Amino acid sequence: MATVERHTDIQTGGLVGLVLDALPGLLAFIVQLALIANVRKLGYSTYGSDVDIWVLTDTEDLAEVEEMFALEHKYYDQFPRWLHVELHVLPLSEIREPNLPRFEVLFQR
Repeated sequence: MATVERHTDIQTGGLVGLVLDALPGLLAFIVQLALIANVRKLGYSTYGSDVDIWVLTDTEDLAEVEEMFALEHKYYDQFPRWLHVELHVLPLSEIREPNLPRFEVLFQR
């Protein structure tokens, strides 16, 4: 298995190291969200070090919403401190998708 040398100096690749540190927890979180049956679309938007995760569901199922926020809490400790992740769960039965901010789609069913 190849290893990646991480640098703390941004001029010598520190930014790449910071991003690589964020990936495992963030990807695991996204995969777990995608496994929830009611999820129809999953995406993200960014602003600086802020990452908004957008989850669109068919209907509002409070048990599933609680599960999603429990997953966010579970993976939060795996996110680097500089990364701010915010989860948005929106039921398509109650909101029109064109009214949402633009986001990059990662998963759609």
